[in-house]
Amino acid sequence: MDLPVGRCLSVVDETMFQTPTNIAGGQAATVHRVRQLQLIHPLAGRGELAFFTMSTECLRDWEDYVAMMAEICKTIEWSDAGGHTTIGSVLEG
Repeated sequence: MDLPVGRCLSVVDETMFQTPTNIAGGQAATVHRVRQLQLIHPLAGRGELAFFTMSTECLRDWEDYVAMMAEICKTIEWSDAGGHTTIGSVLEG
């Protein structure tokens, strides 16, 4: 997948699971179906990876979530600074 910050790997996975017991200790009857999206960006020249992920059981809104993630990914920028910056220094401006 190509984004403004470069090429990334996109992985979508869906799984179904049932917890062994419910909150009262009895047999759980609910089967959960969860889908997740992972975007994996290599940080060029740093030997590091950045992961952006989301997961949900609300599959009827999946397309909306994917569209939101696509818009978020359009805003990603990598710093050209020589060193690593902390989140605090970014928030301070």
